[in-house]
Amino acid sequence: MEGLRVSLKAAIGALAVLGLLGAGCGQNSTPEKLKLEDLGETDMQKILGPQAEKTEALYTGQVVLGPGVRSPQGAKLFLIVRLESPKGQMVGGKLLDAPSFPLPFEVSGGDLFAPSDSLSSRPVFLAARMDQDGDPMTHQPGDLEAATQAPVTIGQKKIVLVLSGS
Repeated sequence: MEGLRVSLKAAIGALAVLGLLGAGCGQNSTPEKLKLEDLGETDMQKILGPQAEKTEALYTGQVVLGPGVRSPQGAKLFLIVRLESPKGQMVGGKLLDAPSFPLPFEVSGGDLFAPSDSLSSRPVFLAARMDQDGDPMTHQPGDLEAATQAPVTIGQKKIVLVLSGS
């Protein structure tokens, strides 16, 4: 398998569950921070259960590196679906592990937190974050970012997200 692809919502939920379960293990110990790379594919399947069948792509394109930009070693790429603006409310996403560029992508209904028909009447933007520590909640120097500057439409193809420094 080229890399484990899971929805961002499912991955964060799985880590939260594991964190809660790990908190009760050991006497007077503080649970260690869990990361996705600590989990094997079988672990993720047990936690997440059967994954939905692949659905038709809502958006397709590629993530590329901007001129002179180098990919940080070991970084994780988060593809994010947002409403109203490039920094708006997150309504879906996925983690793409060990990417090489240019990286083709597709976003399907299984990558969204809500049904895709709720997106048809609202402006949708796509963003990509190349995160060095693998934690989508933190930002640090050297992380790379990209976002569409105009809204995308369902079924749109050939979207290009150009990663540059933040």
